[in-house]
Amino acid sequence: LYAAMLKCLARAVKYYDESSTKRFLKSPWTDSDEIERLDDAIQQQKEKVDRCQQLLQQQSLDQIGIQAEGTLKELETLRQSLHQPINRMASQLDAMHDKLENEERRELLLWLSRIPHRRHHKAISESRLSGTGDWLLRKTEFVQWLQTSSSSVLWLHGIPGSGKSYL
Repeated sequence: LYAAMLKCLARAVKYYDESSTKRFLKSPWTDSDEIERLDDAIQQQKEKVDRCQQLLQQQSLDQIGIQAEGTLKELETLRQSLHQPINRMASQLDAMHDKLENEERRELLLWLSRIPHRRHHKAISESRLSGTGDWLLRKTEFVQWLQTSSSSVLWLHGIPGSGKSYL
């Protein structure tokens, strides 16, 4: 491209070195084919340069793609190596959270009542006879309460010793 441009410039310098009158008189007989040939040579060389530039850009993009792929693989390896410790930590945090919730619940229940209700419930459940309280399961009020979607409390009342605890 550089050589073709130099030839064209040399031709232009030669043309403009002549006097204006001489140029004017020669212009009808100027070899326009030579100018077109020089212009075509410049265009061909320019196209070669453009193709080389595109090739270099493509090679650069390919290289960037290869580097990005390698970086992506490294990141994936790093992510996988961190996955197990993170899961382990999450499990430990869940266990700690559950333990704290249970401890808070236990403290709240102790604050509400010092009566060992679990032990009492277990003792009563073990001494309960089969079929005890089946009448309650057949009561219309109980069935309606059980099927209600709203949050409500079923209040059982009776005299002491009537068997409410066994229900």
